[in-house]
Amino acid sequence: MRVDRSLVGTVVIALVVSTLVTLFIVGEKGGPYLLVKNEYRGGEKGRFIIGQTLLAKEAIASLELSYFCLVNRTELIGGVNRSGSPQDVCARIPSLRSYLDISEAGFRAPGVSHFQVQLPVWIDRDRLVRKEFDLYLYDFSRLVWQAVPSELMHSLKRPTFGRGHLWDYYNVFACLFDEKGNLSCFYEGVADFYTGKVISIEELTVQRNEEKSVYYGAAEDAENAGNVLSMLNAPDRGIAHFEELRRNDRVTVLFSIDSSKLPSIDGNWAVPIYRIVHIAAISVDGAEVEFIANMANPPKPAA
Repeated sequence: MRVDRSLVGTVVIALVVSTLVTLFIVGEKGGPYLLVKNEYRGGEKGRFIIGQTLLAKEAIASLELSYFCLVNRTELIGGVNRSGSPQDVCARIPSLRSYLDISEAGFRAPGVSHFQVQLPVWIDRDRLVRKEFDLYLYDFSRLVWQAVPSELMHSLKRPTFGRGHLWDYYNVFACLFDEKGNLSCFYEGVADFYTGKVISIEELTVQRNEEKSVYYGAAEDAENAGNVLSMLNAPDRGIAHFEELRRNDRVTVLFSIDSSKLPSIDGNWAVPIYRIVHIAAISVDGAEVEFIANMANPPKPAA
């Protein structure tokens, strides 16, 4: 199998919502909740707004919104052997393979999700078309939280380990295969609200009806301000959990990103926002029922 070079540098997903943002939703329709709002848009002063609002159509015992933020790293898979099943191919990608080895040594197995998405691809400077792909999402975040002491993961001193806080280390991977079964795109990222969340997220709101919790980034400033929740206190692994929802209850997760503080890749250059795919997985009573994936459109190819 060969890499489709036209896909290198593109990012996931499907329907054009505006001139900037694309969206793809896959999952159950007519379920126990209604997706009222999906936001992924630019704001004032370089800010970017991300979030979802859901309305319970009936009583729900447990509902979770789990977030994943991944960066396009297709350049890392040029030498990967593409023979065999998609799972075989994914397992040969070095960064993913290293986590599989740790898992097989006695730690938690990854969470693996498989769903179809559509990817916008520039055919030429004037035509943006949608191609369908199978996406395999490998989530090793539980493995990391099992291996690292809780007091270190929640440290207000944000210990530095090369890239930053342990939260900032990539432990989620997405492999995209085209209609012929070829591995075409590869993403690395985190199971969290956003990569580098303490620095990149300015404000996070988790709300049920009128009750809400607001968390602020830049943990040191939040701590000094007093009586303010820090991003270090935000729900672990980017999972907002709601219990015993009643009919017509409304839940919202909404946050703003400072696009000037997006993380760098290997410390060399900042990640353009169009290389980031942001995924929200919605689970009802422990079962995943829907995925919402957002991105900023990739730029037109050079003339």
